[in-house]
Amino acid sequence: MKAIIALAVLFLPGAAWASFQDIPKSVKAEALGGAFVALADDPSSSFINPAGLVNMHSLQGSLMYGKPLYGVNDLDISEGYMALGLPLGNRAAAGLQADIYKAVGLVSEYQLGGGFGLLATPKLAVGCTASYLYHNYDIGHDPAYSGQSVFASGTSKGAVGVHLGVLMFLTPKLQFGASAINLNKPDIGLVVPDIVPRELKFGALYRLPYAELLAEVEQRDDTATKTNNWKLGVEVPLPRVALRAGVNDHALTAGFGLQLGSFGVDYAFHMLKTVSASNSGSQFLSVSYRMKSFSEVQPDKLQKHQPPDAPVIIDDY
Repeated sequence: MKAIIALAVLFLPGAAWASFQDIPKSVKAEALGGAFVALADDPSSSFINPAGLVNMHSLQGSLMYGKPLYGVNDLDISEGYMALGLPLGNRAAAGLQADIYKAVGLVSEYQLGGGFGLLATPKLAVGCTASYLYHNYDIGHDPAYSGQSVFASGTSKGAVGVHLGVLMFLTPKLQFGASAINLNKPDIGLVVPDIVPRELKFGALYRLPYAELLAEVEQRDDTATKTNNWKLGVEVPLPRVALRAGVNDHALTAGFGLQLGSFGVDYAFHMLKTVSASNSGSQFLSVSYRMKSFSEVQPDKLQKHQPPDAPVIIDDY
């Protein structure tokens, strides 16, 4: 019964994390309601919009741990990622990222990939990431389920996914982003096809004097239908702190970022609208470190599309 209930929750429409869907690839993005494709300014951009890797002014790394649906009875889910961004000269950058998702006793998912971003012109950045997606049904090792025909040939499957992205810096205040995640729709099915949906994301960012507004639409190409989702987010940068909030078609989100010299801490809270069971929402926390010297060596990189009077804190987020 525990497994049946847990799987039912995991695969609720609009509330699923399994099958490489909706797994937060960035704590900052999660706090902004998922509206991140037009910003994409931290090392976790590799799996959201790889063009955003050009925003890496210096070597940056981050570690995340999260507890989705924390507090729901008989459901123990955890996830995390490790991301790294490395500038390559003045106009390019590379990224590495590893994600893990685990529903104890049910399923585990791993994703490892590397990306590349290039500032093709002062107003256009492009990027590409290739990743390996590995999916294992831990429940297949349970004696109560191991005899099921679906596990006759094993309990795991892996496939390669391809992700593309662009960023357009139209003015110092306005930029657009777009990405195609799992463009090739990799198959991780054991017996019958289990296609990881292709996700097309389109977003915009507008900078006000004291806030950044983000909007995004996403189309998920599921096997039987195309699901459209909308996302809105706002970030208010303050000295050493950034306050964030967001909303999308299935959740309310909030969070903050704290910068202490080269170290940063980001937190996000995510409350699903569609889960009525008693829970404490989803909690995500990341710690990051950034070296300092690259931005001084590359003073022209991306400054041409930063607002002239932007506070220094915007570079940190």
